Amino acid sequence: MLNKIKSYKLSEEADFDIEAIFDYSHYYHGFNQAVKYLNDLDTVFTNWSSIQKLEENETK
Repeated sequence: MLNKIKSYKLSEEADFDIEAIFDYSHYYHGFNQAVKYLNDLDTVFTNWSSIQKLEENETK
C-alpha cells in the first residue's frame, strides 16, 4: 500500500481530525505524549519516500 502513495496534502477535515487526536492524547496520556505522537505522525508523512524504499527492500 505505501508504494502507491507518492505524496499527500492535508485536507481541512484531516486537520480537524489531527486536532481531535491531539486533544484525546493530551487528555488520556498527557501533553508530552500527545506532542510526541503528532511529531511521529509528521515524521512518517514527511519521510514517505524513505518508507517506500524500506518496504521495497523488505519484499526482495
